[in-house]
Order: sequence, then structure tokens, then C-alpha cells
Amino acid sequence: MATDETAPIHGQSSLSDRELQIVELVASGLTNQEIS
Repeated sequence: MATDETAPIHGQSSLSDRELQIVELVASGLTNQEIS
């Protein structure tokens, strides 16, 4: 729990490759329907 407060950004590095791809696609402006 304490790690979430001290290093919230580090939690993002634990995302799976698929999740990172989705994040990049969403950042590119795609919708969830286009991703799936």
C-alpha cells in the first residue's frame, strides 16, 4: 500500500505488454472498440 503513495509511477511499469500496447493505442486516439 505504501508503495502506491511513494512511487505511483512505478506501478505503471508493471503493466503487461498487451496493456502497454492498449495505452499507446488509446494515447493515439483509438477507441476501445477499435482496439478489440
